[in-house]
Amino acid sequence: MTHKETEELIDKFLDGETSLEEENRLALEVIRNDAPREWKIIAVMMGERAIDEALFDYIMAERNRSLEGQDMTQKE
Repeated sequence: MTHKETEELIDKFLDGETSLEEENRLALEVIRNDAPREWKIIAVMMGERAIDEALFDYIMAERNRSLEGQDMTQKE
């Protein structure tokens, strides 16, 4: 996500117009180590639970992508 896209999503969030999917994407952006300092207040506004849920969803999606196509019934 570009800086401009994140800024637009922040504005949308502050106006109460974001979907859950958009809030999850926003949460992942505002907690990045290289995120601008002014974005960190958005993370505080979203709260730990929203951030944790976004992280969990991201981790599970990545895990599922890595498992796609693997035969889990085969024993080694």
